[in-house]
Amino acid sequence: MTLLSITKNFNRWLLISLLIVFITSAITLFQTYSTVVETHNLLSTKVRIQQEKRSLLISMYNAARERSLVLIAMLDEKDAFALDDMNQQLGSFARQFITARLALEGLPSSPQEQTKLQALFKLTSDNGLRQREVAIRLMDGNRSSARDLLFMKGIPAQAVIINSMDGIIEHQSDDMDQTLAILNSNLQTSIQNIAIIGTAFFLISLATIFILITRASRQEEKLLRTSLEKEKKASRKMAFHATHDPLTTLWNRRYFEEMLLELKQLTKKNGSQHGLLYIDLDQFKLVNDTAGHEAGDILIQEISTLLKRNIRETDTLARLGGDEFGVLLPNCHIDNAISISETIRSSLDGYQFKWKAANFHIGCSIGIAMMDKSNINDNILSMADIACYNAKESGRNCVHTYKPSDTQVLQREVDMNIISVITESLELGRFQLFAQAITPIQSNISSPTYYEILIRMKSEDGTIVSPDAFIPAAERYGSMPRIDNFVISSAFAWLKAQNNKDLCLSINLSGSSLNSKEFINNFYTQYSHYELAKNICFEITETTTLRNFGETIAFFEHLKKQGFKIALDDFGSGLASFEYLKNLPIDIVKIDGNFVRSIEHNDIDVAMIKAIVDVSHKMNIQTVAEYVENANILSILKGLKVDFAQGYEISKPMPISELSALFTKNKASPHLHIVGKRSS
Repeated sequence: MTLLSITKNFNRWLLISLLIVFITSAITLFQTYSTVVETHNLLSTKVRIQQEKRSLLISMYNAARERSLVLIAMLDEKDAFALDDMNQQLGSFARQFITARLALEGLPSSPQEQTKLQALFKLTSDNGLRQREVAIRLMDGNRSSARDLLFMKGIPAQAVIINSMDGIIEHQSDDMDQTLAILNSNLQTSIQNIAIIGTAFFLISLATIFILITRASRQEEKLLRTSLEKEKKASRKMAFHATHDPLTTLWNRRYFEEMLLELKQLTKKNGSQHGLLYIDLDQFKLVNDTAGHEAGDILIQEISTLLKRNIRETDTLARLGGDEFGVLLPNCHIDNAISISETIRSSLDGYQFKWKAANFHIGCSIGIAMMDKSNINDNILSMADIACYNAKESGRNCVHTYKPSDTQVLQREVDMNIISVITESLELGRFQLFAQAITPIQSNISSPTYYEILIRMKSEDGTIVSPDAFIPAAERYGSMPRIDNFVISSAFAWLKAQNNKDLCLSINLSGSSLNSKEFINNFYTQYSHYELAKNICFEITETTTLRNFGETIAFFEHLKKQGFKIALDDFGSGLASFEYLKNLPIDIVKIDGNFVRSIEHNDIDVAMIKAIVDVSHKMNIQTVAEYVENANILSILKGLKVDFAQGYEISKPMPISELSALFTKNKASPHLHIVGKRSS
């Protein structure tokens, strides 16, 4: 055998050996790789299932816990509506529990785990029925039985359920540990196989490691870049929502006020003049009430688009809230501001909103306020709002420019100041209750003196402010529900403290309060707390009654069912008083003071009072004459058979604290009780 043949044979065997090594290495690597992939997939699946199980168990636990908490809260809740809402919550949590349970049953589990789960489901099912029984007893008013069932069986069973869940979670953790041990053993075997051919596969391993590291680095870089892009996107979104209205994507009120402040600074710096438009849609409420909120939202979006077309590129358009928009007009003269406003008004006047089969004419009212060096310290936005209000008061669909000399504007400014004082006084406790006696003046009246509650406000220096100074503004701008809430709460508390079952109070209610959900809720809260219906008479003016006649009758009837008495105040001031009187479920008629004041010299007023008294007595309704200022008026009223009198001739209003002191001084409060029907 020659050297060449030996070399060839060596090379052949070397090649074969290398090929065998390569094939063996490849097979080993393939097996190792398959083992690793299988291990990875098994581990991922196991972890995912375990996470799902734990999440579902937590969801079941939370649903069960929340049901218990709702039941505990229901034990102390007396309001039927609130109880019904809580009962609905119980149903919601039950559905949440069942959904999680069904999902958990659908996941793979070991026989031992299945046994534990079935035991848990049995416990939760039994306790669910028990909780439902508690809810039924609560809804039926059987609180004592419900409390016993909940605390003696429901809560202890809940603890058992929690322990059972803990046991399942612990079992799942043990199962995971066993799985990890098996997978770890497989990995160790793979590592040993790799070590056997480590030398032959060293370069491949290095190359593989290099590739993996490079790939991991690129993936990390990609993930980092994606994360940064998401953060930037979220940041941009947050910044957008901080300055924009979500419905229209216009600027919001916050940004608008910031831009207004910048214009003020610019005016202060260079004396420039700017305009502000306050736009209020005239018929938005009609669309909302008729077509619904979805139509209202679409209308706002269409109006926003329309407004954008009618302003300059340099102007700032914002949605200030509801159906109100604002436009800042930088470097704008009054004539140009009026021209832009008229363009907007004309455009909206010609616009019709189409919704299904209905067409709506919208229109708008626009207030203009100009800003220059002379008024940069004023509230320009408020001035434009006032101007917009005057535009509406002038008939709507028009433009009004703010003028300090405008009587309407000045009145609104005064009202705004009064509203501010009212708000501050409510917060600082500067409102005070007074009481004025209403005394029987006929010998056949079985109901003695009772008291009308009156409201007064203290100024900062302690001076008593008459209600005539703040009630009109409160009525116009929606503050009466808060005032009436204060009166109801304070009067009920004071009456309860007197501990006199015969004491009766008469309390005035504003028409706007009757339309306030917040007031109605507070009223029922106070009524439920103090239970004084038989000691309270509510006074409601005739004009308020006739304005919402159907709703008022329903409200009167509801109050009377609870035991309250109803008085119709200022009777005779309306045009159809007698026509409506027969349909109203009232106990007392308070004759309008305009008739009472002049009966000494006016025979027509005497005849009017006589007619009111005669009709009221025919209907078994008592009568009260207000503004009885002297003995002569009182004498005439007695002759006209008026039942009660109220006024300075009888008694001046006094703080209820002084009335309490008077009761204490006399060692017994006056013999007072409910205003009743006339004695025959």
